[in-house]
Amino acid sequence: MAINSIDNAPPTAFEVGGFKEDATRSTTLPARWYYEPEVFNREKKAIFFRTWSYQCHASDLPNAGDYYVGEVLDQSILVIRDQSGALRAFYNVCSHRAHPLLIGTGHSRGIVCPYH
Repeated sequence: MAINSIDNAPPTAFEVGGFKEDATRSTTLPARWYYEPEVFNREKKAIFFRTWSYQCHASDLPNAGDYYVGEVLDQSILVIRDQSGALRAFYNVCSHRAHPLLIGTGHSRGIVCPYH
């Protein structure tokens, strides 16, 4: 795969000549961009891990202790309403055992790893 010398990134559609002012002459992205791990890793860093990701609406967690577990790519994310009413989001994993802390949606009086 050719690499963009500026940031060691795969070439853009502009660089491979796929984009044309006349849309009928434009082409799609190279097929390898849909399956090569290097391209996916670049997209994770450039897109998914640098922006906010919708998990649930605030009204889905009306009470203190209400929670929702979602995902951003392969990362489990826990959103919970704390005792003061604020929404908090964390990686849904115990730092000691790497076990998920909560599953699905529900209500919890506290977050405790099943191993502890």
